[in-house]
Amino acid sequence: MPSSKIEDNIMSPSAARPRLLALSIILGSLLWIGGIGGIIGSYLSQNEAEVIRYCEGRCICDGGSTDRALMQRVCPEGWEQVLAASLHKLRKERRRLRLEQRRRAREARDEPPPSSLVPSV
Repeated sequence: MPSSKIEDNIMSPSAARPRLLALSIILGSLLWIGGIGGIIGSYLSQNEAEVIRYCEGRCICDGGSTDRALMQRVCPEGWEQVLAASLHKLRKERRRLRLEQRRRAREARDEPPPSSLVPSV
């Protein structure tokens, strides 16, 4: 009859209390971890807009981009002047590079051969 005593102990209401307590602790901890995960997730999703606004350390709205549609979507009022200034700066830099390349090519053509070479006759 010892097996009936074990069955009585397992099925008794006093044996269910520790299980219920363990189950409630597990469920409570899962809810707590889920709450913390939700809070962290909400902070991460808030910073997502800031990540979009920055490109290589420069704010898109401060001339970090020359994409008109992107600036119109992301930036507050007044982005047109910043875009115009950025485009002007970009055109000026490209013009300077073209002039520098032309100058180097001209110097390379007009440069006499080094004195160590024998001139061709």
